[in-house]
Amino acid sequence: MPDVPKIPSTSPYKVLSDVFEKNKDSILEIEVLGSEVPLPEGQLILQDGLCVGIPKKVLAKAFVEARAIFMTRNHERVENEAILAATKVILLFDPEYLTASNYRKERFAVCAGRLGELTERRETVNSCRDTEMVDQELMLEMNFLDSILTSPLHRQTKSPTLWYHRFWIVSSTILPLHSTTLLGTGSRPDFHETKKRRDLQQMKDLLEREMAVVFKAAERHPHNYYAWQYLRRLLEVFTDEELPEYFATQKFNVSLKIRSELPIAVLSWCLANPSDASGWSFLTYFVYSRWLAPTPEKTDEIILHVMQFIMNVRWMGEAVWTFLKLAPRQSTERFRDAILEFGRAVQQFESSRHVEKAIAWMEKDHSDVQMSSAAL
Repeated sequence: MPDVPKIPSTSPYKVLSDVFEKNKDSILEIEVLGSEVPLPEGQLILQDGLCVGIPKKVLAKAFVEARAIFMTRNHERVENEAILAATKVILLFDPEYLTASNYRKERFAVCAGRLGELTERRETVNSCRDTEMVDQELMLEMNFLDSILTSPLHRQTKSPTLWYHRFWIVSSTILPLHSTTLLGTGSRPDFHETKKRRDLQQMKDLLEREMAVVFKAAERHPHNYYAWQYLRRLLEVFTDEELPEYFATQKFNVSLKIRSELPIAVLSWCLANPSDASGWSFLTYFVYSRWLAPTPEKTDEIILHVMQFIMNVRWMGEAVWTFLKLAPRQSTERFRDAILEFGRAVQQFESSRHVEKAIAWMEKDHSDVQMSSAAL
């Protein structure tokens, strides 16, 4: 294996690598600066606390140096700290560098595999100790991904490679790590209820954190379908696995809070960004998903909120009207009355083609509901 090249302490790569290392426990806000931004003499980057500005030329030079380090990697070892540090700079410059993201995945796959072997051998003490170590490494990885995905970076916030890397880390490492505690009571009977309760709270906190990351990334880069697709896939993991059964138990009382808070959080984001079709597309998925299936009144509340928003601000954007057209209808008296009031209000709008189509669709749907109710 080639030796890792020696990098001067004043090189662009070394400066960026030190910034990541010194702030690994925090989330950075990184911005690529144009040539028109002056730098103080002798400085390669601008830094104010956790805010970092990197000239494009400096970042390109750092990438070249980082790639030279990365090419010296040993394919049989995935715990070389110098190589891992190089992948951070590589992914900051080129978020679609698949080999670098796979190298980082492989490291966690090895850790998870070693942890699984300890668990199978019932080495509970060592397993718990290793779990805490892996937890710490996962937190650092999430901080690194947060720094890139939520910074004002045009390509990085919408990178399919980075969003898939994040999904893999969560679904293949973080969730199995804690669901072993929650679901594996047969193989690990020594875990107490307090440990289960702590892991359930961690799962809830994880989901809320991921929602916040997606919201911020979607604000940084409008129409960020990759971010919303990540959240959609993550919710499917929570829905399809056995884990939600524990969220639904009254004993831990987590499910009810999640079901009531998350839909309103998504709706609030969409109303604050009414022209972003990607957010409304996700909300359409959300109101049809199994997350809201047990609470149809929450779906009614969301749709009524949207209709009220349209009437208040006379919003004519197509994304909102498309959501309203595709949203499920209820046959309750309250819902029928709301549609009638809404129909009267929008008649005063200066309608466009997509608004007229949506109104026609709603009127047809309302008449179908009336006919079905009369038949009953």
